[in-house]
Amino acid sequence: MNKQRQAKVSTCVLLLGAMALTACSGDPEPAPDPGSQEQFSTSIGVPGRTMTFAPEYLALDKGFFADEGVDVEIKAVTSANAVAAAINGDVPYVAALGSGIRAAVSGADLVAIASVNNVIPMRLIADSRYSAIEDLAGTVIGAGNTGSSTHLFALDLFAEHGVAEGEATFLSCMDEACLQSLLAGSLSAAVLQQPYAAMALDEGAVALTGVEEFYPEHGNGLLVSRQYLEDNREETVRVVAALNRAVEYLQDPANREENIAYFVDTFALSPELAEASFDDLVISLRDDASIDADGLQAQGSAYAESLDDGSTFDVTRSADTTVFDEATQD
Repeated sequence: MNKQRQAKVSTCVLLLGAMALTACSGDPEPAPDPGSQEQFSTSIGVPGRTMTFAPEYLALDKGFFADEGVDVEIKAVTSANAVAAAINGDVPYVAALGSGIRAAVSGADLVAIASVNNVIPMRLIADSRYSAIEDLAGTVIGAGNTGSSTHLFALDLFAEHGVAEGEATFLSCMDEACLQSLLAGSLSAAVLQQPYAAMALDEGAVALTGVEEFYPEHGNGLLVSRQYLEDNREETVRVVAALNRAVEYLQDPANREENIAYFVDTFALSPELAEASFDDLVISLRDDASIDADGLQAQGSAYAESLDDGSTFDVTRSADTTVFDEATQD
């Protein structure tokens, strides 16, 4: 990779640390007065600064959490570590809903209280030498942490195209590291979430999957331990209310140009690539942060069945839809 190209990628990566959003017009509804409420302080574990988790960052940077009287710290952690932290109480909220559901299947006493997407907006991006997934047999693929939604997506996708798990090497790496390795030539392809997929395309890589192959999983939402929910009901309601405002803000067509401009500035994308990556995000989002109980049940049951050890999943125990109901009461 030449120096100019390397500098461009480095700039993109460095800019991921600047997730500050500017003040915007068109808020969905008047915010409550934080001075009239009890104040809370908590943290949310988020596995990566990608557009999949834009609602959490938006809720923080636009002050939606603060409006609800909650001082939130977002902590970057892997999906597995976030789940473990929620179980032991180190990080109360987990944004990695898919990993949390899989942990619940295995016996973790976690409860989903919000869900913001129905699919995960990630794509298989390959070096330009490759034009089909079948061509990647025998190569090294970047595919997230072992057992993560990204990894499971890669395994399922390759199997659908006749490439068995042993016929390709799946390397554990997160989006930023996968992007750099792909552009350096040490990976033949990688499963990338936005905006990393757009960054790779901007450097000459090719997309081997489209919107129709987004992974059908509730990958982003909020989970807490059952004990934390019982002990901190008021706080959880406020947190879900703020997250819901963020989802609605991202979905509102009136905010489209402003949101695209934000992604241009934050991730150093061209307007065209920012628009494309933002459109991927919007397609993946639910209309609000309510729990899709049927969808979560199907997701948990499918994972339990794949374990082939008699595991089961009961959404009535592992999800609480009433938190959202309370959060959105007039």
